[in-house]
Amino acid sequence: MQIKPSSWNIGLIHCLMFLFPAVLVTVPKSYGVIAASLILLALIKGRCRLSGLSKQDILFIALILIYPAYLLLDLLFHRGEWGGVDYALRALICVILLLFWREQTIKPRYMMAGMVVGAVWGLGLALYQLQYCVSDVLFLAGQANQAFYCGDDQGRPGGMTNPIPFAQIMAVYAMVLLIWRNQLPRFCWVLGVVCAGLTLFLSGTRGAMLGFMVVAFALPLFMVRWNVKKLIAALAFLLLGMFGVASSGWMQQTIRITEFKADMSRYEQGDANTSSGIRLMLWQQAWQAFQEKPLLGLGSGRFSAYLAERVEQKQAPAYLAQFGHAHNQYLETLANNGALGLAALLLSMLGSAYLFMRRAIERQGAARAAACSGGAMVGMMLVFNLTQPMYAHHITAVFYFLMLAVFWHLSGQQDTSDSVA
Repeated sequence: MQIKPSSWNIGLIHCLMFLFPAVLVTVPKSYGVIAASLILLALIKGRCRLSGLSKQDILFIALILIYPAYLLLDLLFHRGEWGGVDYALRALICVILLLFWREQTIKPRYMMAGMVVGAVWGLGLALYQLQYCVSDVLFLAGQANQAFYCGDDQGRPGGMTNPIPFAQIMAVYAMVLLIWRNQLPRFCWVLGVVCAGLTLFLSGTRGAMLGFMVVAFALPLFMVRWNVKKLIAALAFLLLGMFGVASSGWMQQTIRITEFKADMSRYEQGDANTSSGIRLMLWQQAWQAFQEKPLLGLGSGRFSAYLAERVEQKQAPAYLAQFGHAHNQYLETLANNGALGLAALLLSMLGSAYLFMRRAIERQGAARAAACSGGAMVGMMLVFNLTQPMYAHHITAVFYFLMLAVFWHLSGQQDTSDSVA
């Protein structure tokens, strides 16, 4: 039976879609509970008809599944570890929702309103952490004896999660709200964009900032009909922004450019025990692992054991033993799954981005905005992966695949009364 938009279950879906971004980074473990609730509701009240899937839908689902499918094969035949496959299987969230939401018309404004609330709450928590938390506070997410997560050992705000996924999610919020600028009342929209942007800035997470800036520069190439005046104005704005960062010591301190320069100076002098230096050392170790087994890699999830072995053999610095991944998804995949694994990962992500941007060109209105949002999120994740694996944190994997389902579903809807840019 088709689910009517006025029924109680579509109202519950809208409620959960509001709550998911609203409490994602501020209420521990909420993302898992809400995602599970959406899946359960879809399975109970939804209806799956594979015969009605379009060619684009089938291709999109196949692209989403290709990487976790490869990891499962690697686990079975290459004797990898389950921990290296677990988070990638969150792709099933996307597939289940897409299959069982097909007959439902979902209004995007509930998700956008949730992002505004999440951005405001995230900024408030970030300011609290900067003001009251000390740098030596230790934290395990969700423990009852820790009221607020006080960031990392440098005092960077991280909401109720790690500063890196915290900043990545805020970057996605800011970008999506920019795209859907007519979805909410002007005051709410401005509030959401400003709060998400400020939270991203205060986090000091350079990889998330870089991903946001790259997509902010690239996305208008697909969304805007350019002329000479617009192009000159965009380039002038970009140059002014670069000049502002280069000439402001406070700005460089806040976004950790000064720290990066100091790290590189110490690295050149033989001291790699810094934030940037450790990443370089981890990348070297991952590349070494790939060179040893270039086609299939060490096996899913085995890089951490390889790293510990290298430390024990005095072939890597002792301080690397505390890290379980390479701080780069592509090098991590090369080390664990070889060139074939990286090919599967890139095919999955680049193929998804291509399908989103193809829809963005073909569609209009809400469908076009949703397609641009999906393409922008995948694009940012591609950049984020340069400094942090997307499968290093459960929250990132759940967020990514649930939002993929939402944006792909919305980009395929033909009937929606919501106004968009």
